[in-house]
Amino acid sequence: MRAELQGKLDPAATLATERMEDTLTDAVFSAVRYLPRQRLLKPLLAVALPEAEFSAADVERATITLWTKLPVSLLAGRQVEPDVLVQVAGHLIAVEAKYHAGFGRYQVEGRGTLQQLTVQWCALSERAAAQGLRATVVALTTGTSEPVDVARAREELDELVGTGAAAGRPEVRWLPWRAIADLLRGLRDLAVHERELRDDTVELMERRGVARVFNGFDVTDYQQVADAHRVAAERLYPAISTFVQELTVRLEDDGVAWGWPQKGLWTTGGLGWQRPQEWARDHFAAAYWPTAWPRRTTKSDRIALYVLFDFVRPGVEVGYVQEPPTWAAAQRSWTPHHADLAGQLNALDDSPLALVVDAGDWTAPAAEVPVGEVTAALLGQLSAYSHLRLARRLAVEEVTAPDVVREAVLQVQGAVEACPEFTKMLLASGQLAAPS
Repeated sequence: MRAELQGKLDPAATLATERMEDTLTDAVFSAVRYLPRQRLLKPLLAVALPEAEFSAADVERATITLWTKLPVSLLAGRQVEPDVLVQVAGHLIAVEAKYHAGFGRYQVEGRGTLQQLTVQWCALSERAAAQGLRATVVALTTGTSEPVDVARAREELDELVGTGAAAGRPEVRWLPWRAIADLLRGLRDLAVHERELRDDTVELMERRGVARVFNGFDVTDYQQVADAHRVAAERLYPAISTFVQELTVRLEDDGVAWGWPQKGLWTTGGLGWQRPQEWARDHFAAAYWPTAWPRRTTKSDRIALYVLFDFVRPGVEVGYVQEPPTWAAAQRSWTPHHADLAGQLNALDDSPLALVVDAGDWTAPAAEVPVGEVTAALLGQLSAYSHLRLARRLAVEEVTAPDVVREAVLQVQGAVEACPEFTKMLLASGQLAAPS
């Protein structure tokens, strides 16, 4: 836990929304503090205070602190605690960050209740006046427009200035979280550790839903996607269905049956709203299993000959896949066979096949090497969710008839049979039934 958060996150006393708000603030402003200031802090200050001018030296000397306690006379000596305090040149800036919660109100003797931003400016102006600085409070929120609480704070301060508040024209500004996200995404030519910090921060903002805001659809993009879906539904998907049905009939003559109980295609799973980039179907795969091979058990999952229609790396992949049922099975039952399997695959060096390992995403291999270069160390990368594939890629234009793919399926079948360690691994993990 960061030092700034010590004592700030009390699991027994802090609401979940407030905890998320604090961790988000800590992560984002830690990035602002440590990433190159001339390319992040300076443009951020320009957005928050467009009328102010700061030199490069001003920006480098700026201080950024989190959760600084400020006494305020309006509250009879009590304190307020803005989320972020920035001191730069002649300015003292308090940032009050909100995730989804609204701004609070304070009970002030003789004045009823006052908006949180109002009281924070009063506290900040007292500190600023003592140092000869100008006070500005910035409300950092989600959304596309300034919250009404900001306008209310300005109205309240108009009534307070000259009586209960320190001298100086009140400044209450608004800044959306997405403005910081846009600046972070625009950073280029960073060192490795800086890039990792930037990426982690943007990813957190994306997960919390504060990095982007809806500004309408691009009509051209929307139409292109609609056209693509129409072409897929009306032409491509029916063609794939017809192709698979014809291929299945031909493979039955070779003793290769449909490889899954359901007469359907493997594809991606559920669609979560947090990752819309995964909504499009990125692949379909047809599965097969030779009738002469040992029977698969109930522990079997992804074990089959397959034909993969890949729309991410456009092409048709013909191959064989097996997936360990658990991490323990991969380590205990499969690892002893890795060296022998690597040797058997190396003996297939004159074939166009490759050994592919992925972490569960068929279209994003973690490793892909020709069979002649397979090592036991590569096979050791397997986990419980890895697909171990022996595969051949075909360009879409090569697939002129089902027999083109049929020949590739039979080639892969022969390669698997030439590598008996595949079968021994599955027998060891209980995914194939032992011969009777």
